[in-house]
Amino acid sequence: MKRFYIFLLLITLFFVPFLHSESHVKNPSEAIEYATDSIPIIDHYGGGGGNNDPENIGNVPIGCSLSNFGTSLTFYFYSDFGYVSVRVVNLTSGETVSRLLDSQLGIVDFPISGESGFYHIYINAQNGHSYFGQFAI
Repeated sequence: MKRFYIFLLLITLFFVPFLHSESHVKNPSEAIEYATDSIPIIDHYGGGGGNNDPENIGNVPIGCSLSNFGTSLTFYFYSDFGYVSVRVVNLTSGETVSRLLDSQLGIVDFPISGESGFYHIYINAQNGHSYFGQFAI
């Protein structure tokens, strides 16, 4: 019986976090305290002055942080602008991960490999805006 409880504990610790990768917290400000490393996101192509306008960094309706010991990104959507295409590229290894995220959820976890390297984040929203971020692990 003791082995069964240990087995159940191991399953809970290792597999349950991966079963449900999208968080359903509606208010991103409630979960910002769980962020570990903030990643600046800039308005890359759409609207306003693009990435040459320093004021666009503060007006971006998306926040991002590196979490879970570097194995996932957490996106914070401060506006509901539909589905968002997110592509994360590890420039060192060439690995690319792409997903379609629902900004209406408010906070969404995005699993990545966590391999060391230099990463680029490309975000394309339904409203035509494109956003960009970069980080290193």
